[in-house]
Amino acid sequence: MGAKARATARRRGLLAELRQLRARLAGRSAPAWPPRDTAASLAVIATDPSGRITAWSGGARRLLGWSAEEVLGQNIDMLWPGAGPDSSDPATAHPWRTREGATLSLLGETLPLQGPDGSLLGHLALLRATGGGPQPPEALDRAAQRLRAMRQGLPLGTQELDAEGRYLSASPAYLRLCGCDEAALLGRRFDDFIADPAERAAARARFQALVRGETAGYLERRLHACPGGHPPFWAEIRMAALRDAEGGFLCALSMVEDITERKLSEDAARQLAELVEQSTDFIGVARLDLGVVYVNPAGRRLVGLPDLAGAQATGVLDYFPPEARDLVRELIIPAVQAQGSWQGEISFRHFVSGEPLAVWYKMLLLRDAEGRVSGYGTATRDLRELQRNEERLLALLQLGDRLRELHDPSQIAVAAAEVIGRALGATRAGYAIVGQGGATRVERDWTDGSVAHLAGRHAAPWRFANLWRRAEEAPDAAAAVICVSDVATDPRTAAEAAAYAAIAVQAFLQVPVMVEGRAVAFLFVHDSAPREWSADEVSFARGGAERAWGAMERAAAELRQMLMTRELNHRVKNTLAMVQAMALQTVRSAADLASFGPTFQARLIALARAHDLLTQTDWHGARMQEVVRTALATVQGIELDLAGCAGGDILAPAQALSLAMALHELTTNAVKHGALSRPGGRIAVRCAVEPGHAAQRVDWVESGGPRVAGPPTRQGFGMRLLQRGLASQSGMVARLDFSPEGLRCTLRFPAAPVPASFEGPAMEGL
Repeated sequence: MGAKARATARRRGLLAELRQLRARLAGRSAPAWPPRDTAASLAVIATDPSGRITAWSGGARRLLGWSAEEVLGQNIDMLWPGAGPDSSDPATAHPWRTREGATLSLLGETLPLQGPDGSLLGHLALLRATGGGPQPPEALDRAAQRLRAMRQGLPLGTQELDAEGRYLSASPAYLRLCGCDEAALLGRRFDDFIADPAERAAARARFQALVRGETAGYLERRLHACPGGHPPFWAEIRMAALRDAEGGFLCALSMVEDITERKLSEDAARQLAELVEQSTDFIGVARLDLGVVYVNPAGRRLVGLPDLAGAQATGVLDYFPPEARDLVRELIIPAVQAQGSWQGEISFRHFVSGEPLAVWYKMLLLRDAEGRVSGYGTATRDLRELQRNEERLLALLQLGDRLRELHDPSQIAVAAAEVIGRALGATRAGYAIVGQGGATRVERDWTDGSVAHLAGRHAAPWRFANLWRRAEEAPDAAAAVICVSDVATDPRTAAEAAAYAAIAVQAFLQVPVMVEGRAVAFLFVHDSAPREWSADEVSFARGGAERAWGAMERAAAELRQMLMTRELNHRVKNTLAMVQAMALQTVRSAADLASFGPTFQARLIALARAHDLLTQTDWHGARMQEVVRTALATVQGIELDLAGCAGGDILAPAQALSLAMALHELTTNAVKHGALSRPGGRIAVRCAVEPGHAAQRVDWVESGGPRVAGPPTRQGFGMRLLQRGLASQSGMVARLDFSPEGLRCTLRFPAAPVPASFEGPAMEGL
């Protein structure tokens, strides 16, 4: 076909397209729509009845060069170099003026626009360049067929979206992914199917930036929801904008790929990588030439490498001491190549200090996706902590054997502190006893010789008790152990860092010893440098403390048993001597045998009551008001005022017995001869503590009884017991005043040492 024939065909095609467009516009009565940029070579111009331009398409701008801003509101005759075009013949070309002043010959026609009442609203000019035209219909059909085939065959799901993000169309592949038909999607916004509502706003913002032309396209991954209850899937979405020749937005093209399987694989790979990074084992990869490709952080810390770059500058043999490299080269690597792996105990070396590091080394072959050997891998475990744990276990066994041979609590404390301190590589270890009110005292300790002992010093300045109170309030107080790795940075100790430094403590452990739910002592382990305490070290310290305290309690019980046996022998002898003296004196003062029995029995009962009271405190002593109440419990007519001795000290066992026997003799005398021998007689008993707690006293005042003539002419057993017998036994001083109104007696007891049982549960002898 010649050039003339091709031009004629294009002209006929153009005329056909214009007629079709005219036919579509024939039913329109008013310009209710703006000229759409439907074809880059078609110019659409609208005017009002006076000829002022009211609409200007992108095709008009491309053909004539004028922008809409330049022509809107201007008269259309500015575009005609001569007379206006004849609208009766669309096949005739007419001249139009371009923005550059040139004349362009365009085919087209002008159509009237009428209102519903037939009035003229304006004109619509449809223009096409004479040098081009639409493709032949058969070519368009073939292109449409190719486009449909491409949409049907693409494995990716595609959709067209309008400027608001609403679905215009969806490919079969996309409908299969969503498990729905096209009707379920058309008109809905794409962000309705974002599974996570929190992501929707950001997705809409990205889409609007695409529509505005701020980006040509973008890629995102998200969980894609589906209509109708179809399960969601992970999608990789490529979004692009389709635009006309003038850059105007036509639609957005979204291509969706189901990456659920890939996402699961990537997640698994990422988790595996995180596991390798976080592992406490040495994990490494090397090439076939033994050049190191990767060592995880734990591995680099083990051998003293600063970073991955430092590791990649090394070879496999560099990780072994020189004396072990021949073994690796000649035995281990050939075994790996022959069998696929090798494992056993060997030593690494520290790159900085040169220290040998005992490890369990496993080397294996690595393969690529095709199964070809690509390198070596290792998963190596540091055996030093395991060896230290074995040493600690052996130390516990040795401690048990050693403690069984000891019977003194103080020796046990020192032995346990030494074993625990040495096993943990500490500078000091020992026991502190928690006394009354939470005060603590270091009784025994061990040091490695680099620091001073703390034995005999109170621990209050270093807040041991306060720290333990916090641990005691923890949910699992029985298992709580106070671990401080650096006293200067730990918030529990930072304020007292200087006090700790003064006793050469930078890190410490405190392990409680619990008795009936309360901390009665604690093992302390000190280090003069900051250090991290591992869980195994804490467990070892707790086990050692429990074994040592059990041994100390056993030894203390044995000691208490021995002391109690001796004390019992002593008390039995004293009691028998007292009973014998009471019997002899009662016989001497009794008029006959019939009067001996009741008198002697009453004295034995008084002695037994005092013994009962002392037994309740394991013969450690008794408080004065308790002795007075017990001795006078069955006597009527006595007024007791014991408030004065409520804060008094504890009476020693001998003092308690003397007070009980003295009150019994005074009561017996009052019943026979004094205030209680006649109705209306009264006795007032008061106690008091002398200033400075130098002594305690009991005042006995009788009234309302027979008038007293003076001291008796003959002293009976009771008088002798008060004035001489009890004084020699307990230090009690009795002052008697035979006032005419009634007998007055003051029993004074000097202060005695406070028994340990009344201070707290501190272990005797420790």
